Amino acid sequence: MNNIRSQNSATDCYTVAALLYVSAVFALHPLIMHNGYFDITEAKAAFYTGITATYILSLVMLAVCGEKVYFSKPGKAVTCLWIYFAVYTVSSLAFGKGREVFIAADNRYQGIGMTLLYALSVYLISNSCIWKDSRSGSVFYSAAAALLINGIFGIMNYHGIDPFGLYRHMSVFESRKFFSGIGNVDFISAYFSLFIPALVFITVSKFKELKSWEKTLYITACFAGIASLPASSSSVYIGLGCSAILFPLLSVKLKTGRCPRTYTVILVILLIVFLAAFVLFNTACREAGGIAGKYLVIDSDWGSDRGKIWAHVFNMFREFTPLRKLIGGGSGCIAVYDKNLRIFPDAILDSAHNEYLNILVNSGILGLAACLGFLIFCILNALKSPNAYKNALLLVMLSYMAQAAVNIAQPMTTPLFVTAAALITAEDH
Repeated sequence: MNNIRSQNSATDCYTVAALLYVSAVFALHPLIMHNGYFDITEAKAAFYTGITATYILSLVMLAVCGEKVYFSKPGKAVTCLWIYFAVYTVSSLAFGKGREVFIAADNRYQGIGMTLLYALSVYLISNSCIWKDSRSGSVFYSAAAALLINGIFGIMNYHGIDPFGLYRHMSVFESRKFFSGIGNVDFISAYFSLFIPALVFITVSKFKELKSWEKTLYITACFAGIASLPASSSSVYIGLGCSAILFPLLSVKLKTGRCPRTYTVILVILLIVFLAAFVLFNTACREAGGIAGKYLVIDSDWGSDRGKIWAHVFNMFREFTPLRKLIGGGSGCIAVYDKNLRIFPDAILDSAHNEYLNILVNSGILGLAACLGFLIFCILNALKSPNAYKNALLLVMLSYMAQAAVNIAQPMTTPLFVTAAALITAEDH
């Protein structure tokens, strides 16, 4: 009996630590700044590093103080993430620029150090009993509060109101690209794609169970985020559109325990039609005009020069040796390549502006396969779960993954996505 009490005590301690960590990341990370927008990237990277290191040290202190540690075998998703970290580490050390690969300022601070923190945080949260705790849903209070504040800031900034002097170090031209506590408009799009769908799903699926103040918080936060959508880039509609399409499927699955067959078949058919149209418009019908041609034909000007960037980065990958194609060029390889073969005269390219292509060149075919494995196993884990919060987090993942095709991994929103994915890997019981 004493052994059971000791195990329950340890479980409670580690669960509370996980809850506090996730709540802090969801609430504070989207709002942290140091010197306005001037060093927002560095401020976000430093905060996430500090809060994650604090979480890890707190678990070490619990172990030192006598709380027994119960480590389970890593699940498939976590194993894939560790494989990705290993491949990325090997390629970065083999082909990267010395100590710079750890911090990777020339890779949006997504170096070996940050990737290690991602892997550790996911493993430790997956090992916790966070969903066993009745307070687990409270992590969404933090997400809603931060979304509400950022939504209000976004509305104010969009209308030229800057009460905190966030634009004091920026030109008028630059200031048009930065809003709220996230910063760059593309990253704001990723942020809205993360939490608006999740909070809407929780509000709808648990409407009868939620208290009045919880409903008010979630609904107000969503409206604030939606009202400030004009401040974000058009990539937000990719994420939100994906969520809107999948929302009915997940809602029915949550109530009945299975996905509606007819709706699933329709989605598969629509996906096949879209892919066929995409291939057709980029081959035989490349010169076609109209709305379809505008959005489906990928040329050099498509998506604010993304078409040109993708061709540039893919050409870099084609020039890799067989070994580099397998494990990648390591952290910062895009910036190194662009310094020798510039695509833009006024700036150095440090990202592919497509997270999947970025992973491919940085960690190769093996790294991309491991990363996709992590995402797929997280999705399967959530699909099997009757937990409404996990299904909301599944919307978070799918929405983010959709907009990631035209966006960048960076310290503003990628840590939020990783933390959401970590919650999915935690067992329901």
